[in-house]
Amino acid sequence: MGLHRRRSLVDNYKSEDHREKASRIFWCVYALDRRWSFGIGLSFALNDRDIDPELPEPGDDFAHLRCLIGWGRLCSKVWEALPPYGSPTTTIPVDQVQYLDFLIRNWLDSIPAYLQFNHPRLGLTPRNQPRILRRLCALLYLRGNHLRTLVHRHHVLSPSLVHADLRGARLVVEIAKDSIQVLVNLAETSDIYARQQATFNYFLLSALAVILLAVCNAPKIFSGSCHESFSAAVELVRNFSRGSLASKRLWNSIRGLLPAVRTLGLKIGPKASKNRHRDPEHAVCDGLGQGEEPPQQVAAAKDMPQIMPFTLSPEGIASVPNTFQMGEDLMGLFNVFGQADSTEMMMFDESFPVSDSNYPPTNFPMEISRRFQGLI
Repeated sequence: MGLHRRRSLVDNYKSEDHREKASRIFWCVYALDRRWSFGIGLSFALNDRDIDPELPEPGDDFAHLRCLIGWGRLCSKVWEALPPYGSPTTTIPVDQVQYLDFLIRNWLDSIPAYLQFNHPRLGLTPRNQPRILRRLCALLYLRGNHLRTLVHRHHVLSPSLVHADLRGARLVVEIAKDSIQVLVNLAETSDIYARQQATFNYFLLSALAVILLAVCNAPKIFSGSCHESFSAAVELVRNFSRGSLASKRLWNSIRGLLPAVRTLGLKIGPKASKNRHRDPEHAVCDGLGQGEEPPQQVAAAKDMPQIMPFTLSPEGIASVPNTFQMGEDLMGLFNVFGQADSTEMMMFDESFPVSDSNYPPTNFPMEISRRFQGLI
């Protein structure tokens, strides 16, 4: 149709009104292309280099669409920076990370005032804001958070990466916790989440994956501070539809881990319980000075519940269980990861019955990273 070229618009649409409508259609397709590609992990159908730089954009009357156009261009930059599939490296150069994060935060700041999200942590949750406007504001904010998560996710993909840039690891975890807070608030104060679960669950799964990776690869640092946010997110998971895409994606990521994690839990459970009763103060403070949280933050770990033996879903691992049981499985993963230490995780070599023949057999930490990275 040539809608990506200004000359085609002029030649094919003689009326100014028709040209504006055709232009808006193109930019809607452009934004949908970015959403779809990130959702399925494939390259964009529309390349920014192929789009006429003089192609007119919607006017100020379509502020939300203009925001999505800016977001779409950021998606292109982030996509180009991410290591390609099968790459031996999983990191992005530090200067590129800082630049992309700067661009994303600038985009968030450039959103018009009436589309800015009123964050619940500021106590500014609007009571009389129209539902559709509040939904748009929340989605713009979550899209910004998700792009920042993609830029920083490599910081939590392994214990060595966590400790190589602890500040970056803490940042991506805080972004994940922030997204969960936004989603929980939407669910508690409106029917917005319930009406569009498919849209919002995408961001929820991304945040859950970041926290599980962080707790798996650095349990002493993150297990205590992430427990509340993770538990709140699991409550949202319990409301998933069993047959939803989000349920299937989540279950496909965790089902192969459950037998191995149960074995790990049985190995470390008695020792963790013994250490907790013998010297709880030492257990909390052990390792400070090696990058762990300050005492006032680590102390939250003492409030974590006693870890119970981890059991598999009654349905086994063949089919998607009911979402309540899936929530139990997620908490089981979190609790086992949280009571392990990095050495035990690295030394645990339980073999995996990998169902996907495209992947070779792998060790425990690498398998966890592979599975949950796909949800981010």
